[in-house]
Parts: sequence; C-alpha cells; structure tokens
Amino acid sequence: MFETQPEAKPEIRPETRKAFVALVDGGQIAPADSNRAAAIAGVFPAGRQWLRFLDVLLLCLGGLALAFSVLLFVAFNWGDLGRLARFALVEGAVLLAFVGYWLAGRETLAGKVALLSTGLLLGGLLALFGQTYQTGADPWQLFFVWMLLLTPFALIGRFAPLWVLWAVLVNLALTLYFQPTGRFSTEAYGQLLWVQFAANGFMLCAWEWLAGRAPWLNQRWALRFLAMATLMPLTLRVVESVFSSSDLWLPALVFLLALAIVYGVYRYQRPDLFMLTLAAVSVIAIVVSVLVKHVVWHLDNSGSVLLMAIALMAMSTLAVNWLRSVHRGWQV
Repeated sequence: MFETQPEAKPEIRPETRKAFVALVDGGQIAPADSNRAAAIAGVFPAGRQWLRFLDVLLLCLGGLALAFSVLLFVAFNWGDLGRLARFALVEGAVLLAFVGYWLAGRETLAGKVALLSTGLLLGGLLALFGQTYQTGADPWQLFFVWMLLLTPFALIGRFAPLWVLWAVLVNLALTLYFQPTGRFSTEAYGQLLWVQFAANGFMLCAWEWLAGRAPWLNQRWALRFLAMATLMPLTLRVVESVFSSSDLWLPALVFLLALAIVYGVYRYQRPDLFMLTLAAVSVIAIVVSVLVKHVVWHLDNSGSVLLMAIALMAMSTLAVNWLRSVHRGWQV
C-alpha cells in the first residue's frame, strides 16, 4: 500500500537536529520562523517515517510475543500436556523460527527478529529440559549453557539485540553463580560487583571499538545499556564500602579512574550526554551515601530529612547546569 504514497523524506539524522538547534540558538533563524524552517529541513518526522517506525515496532513486538506465547502456553497447560507434546511444541517453535529467519532473509529486519525469537525459545527449551528431567544442575548453568548456545546465532545474525540478550545472560549467570543459596554473603556480594563491573566494562569497550568497524553494532541504546550495567555495580561497590567501613581506597580509586575514562571518551571522543548523565548520577549516589553515613545518622529525623533534601537539590542543580553547558559547548 506504500507505493501510492509520496516519496519519503530522507532519514532524520541527529546531526541535522543539532545543526538546526545551533542555528536557532545563534539567532540565524528567528523563533517565529522555527517551525516552518524545521519542516523544510526535515527535523520533524513525516507521516511516512512514523509508518516506518510503527512497522518496525510492531514487527519486533510481534516476534517477541510469538516466542513468549509458546512458552506461556506450555507453562499454563503443563498438567494437560504430556512430556512428548511439550518438547514437540517448543522444539517445533525453535525450528519454525529459524526457518522463518532463513526464508525472510538473513539481512532483513524480519529475519533478524525471527533469529532473536529463536534465541529466546532456546532458553525455554533448556528450562523445559531441566524441569522435566530434574537434572539437578545449578541455576547459573542454565543461563551459561543458554549463552553458549546463543553465541553462534549472535555471530551469524549481526543483530545488536541478540548481543544485548547475550550480555544479559552473562550477568544472570554471574549473579546466580555468586548466589547459589538465594542469599548473598557480604564477601560474595562484593566479588559479584567486581566481576560484573569487569565483564560489562570489557563488553562496553569491545563494543565501542567494534562499532566503528561494524555499522550494525553502532547502536547507542545498546552501548548505553552496557554503560549502565558497568557503572551500576561499581557505584554499588563504593556505596557498600562506605556503609560497611571496609577498605574504601581501592573501590574509590577504580571509580575515579572509570569516571575519568567516561568523561574523556564521552565528552571529547564520542560526545554522548546520556553517558555523562550516568556518571553524574553515580557521583551523586556516592556523595549521598557518604552524607548518610557520616552526617545524617548523627542528626535527628527532621534535621536529616532537611539536609538530604537540600543536598539532593543542590547536586541535581549543579549536574543539570553542567550537562547543559556541555551540550551547548558541543553545538558551537
């Protein structure tokens, strides 16, 4: 039906928006003419682009819904389905999803979504096998084996969401490995945070390095997800050291080093305001933990609440003003 519609406008690029905002801020475009100029420059998405967005969104949601519907159907009808029927349903779904990938085309979005559904169904098949035969394997082994089975699909698929799923499985396997009994010991929790920081940091660095060589990896949302997965355990490790009165120098030193790297890379090398915002939030979280430990606990309830409110407002204001100044500097 799209053939009867007018020719689509060129894809909206972030550079176009930045250049347009710079022209408006610099006074080259009058505020009264900004809407008309934006329409001419293609800053706002046209109807054809909204249709393309909805087409991609519904395709992705539909593929995921089909994969999860098979797993939920088996789980809901567990008592009514025999062992053979359960395996036939899930294995058949895996096979159909992979055939769909092959028929749709390995470089098409539909094919890549079908391959992602195949990877999700593989996890369901492993869970079904473990639940049916009660193998006695530790839970972390399920996610580790799932990660191994997903690896060739991620390699041939060249699809960023597949690698994000792979990274999620790595973190789940690590979490369950350090939490075999359902509760963390203090030592195991600290070790997990270090390992997650190292693993996610390595994946972030590798992804950034490969993004310039493989265009399909140049997905900022995936890099930002890995950045959150890297900074969060490191920030929690520093906060845990603050409250446990353990050696703080090593977590603090590593945090400052990571902060310097994030600042240098994402302000000057690959400008990304979201990454700098993550760093600012991490700093605020650590400062708040220090205030709680060394100041708030020594005050009465009303005084501590007032102090925390003032501190949070002040730090948030400073962070927002700094981020705005950095953003304006990029547009010069």
